[in-house]
Amino acid sequence: LWVAVLLLFAASACSGGGSGRKPGPYRHDGSAPVVFEYELTPKQRASTHYLKGIVARNDGRYDVALEEIRAAAVLDPGEPRIRRRLVELYVKAGSLEEALAQAIALRGLEPNEPANVLVIGNLFSALGRTDEAIAAYDDVLAAEPTNVEILVKLGSLYTKQQKYDKSVALLSRAAAAQPDSFIVQSHLGRAHALAGNYDAALTAYRTAAELNPSADQIYLEMGFVYEQR
Repeated sequence: LWVAVLLLFAASACSGGGSGRKPGPYRHDGSAPVVFEYELTPKQRASTHYLKGIVARNDGRYDVALEEIRAAAVLDPGEPRIRRRLVELYVKAGSLEEALAQAIALRGLEPNEPANVLVIGNLFSALGRTDEAIAAYDDVLAAEPTNVEILVKLGSLYTKQQKYDKSVALLSRAAAAQPDSFIVQSHLGRAHALAGNYDAALTAYRTAAELNPSADQIYLEMGFVYEQR
């Protein structure tokens, strides 16, 4: 049956289908077709650039990805996911100031999202802008007072500033919340040691050594404390 149908269509085509007109995009009455044309909105064009950027990123073509995502941000500056991706790509490119600018813009779009403030604090810290990093981390800690990551970051920055009382207080809170964390215990031991609290430092260092016996740095720091006692 299907062979007969094909032959029928072939014969119709050879005869011109009764109209003498070659097949083309015409209406049945022979008039010109309706052409549906529309222009993409800026948001749709931004989505196109964004998706191209994601594909390029996944292929490891980060320069192309950054170019596409930047184009998306121009067309749709109020889309958080675009800003978030720009932060990532600028960090990967080593452009921390540009990443910070995008992170601040992202915070403006999502003011109640602590994760955005955490990124800002991390970037301030990486840029050596310690006071601004501390202010950002304080904002996160106000929203999440038991956030161990923030407690450790703040404690470490206060240690660098030689504000050991603040550092010990924050790291002690972190240790109370997460006593089995090697990172917390090692930072706490360091803060106590620098503050001159040698017995407390040794307690924290011993706990850290039990949690990670292969961490040679801990034994070196413990040796320093023994020498100071």
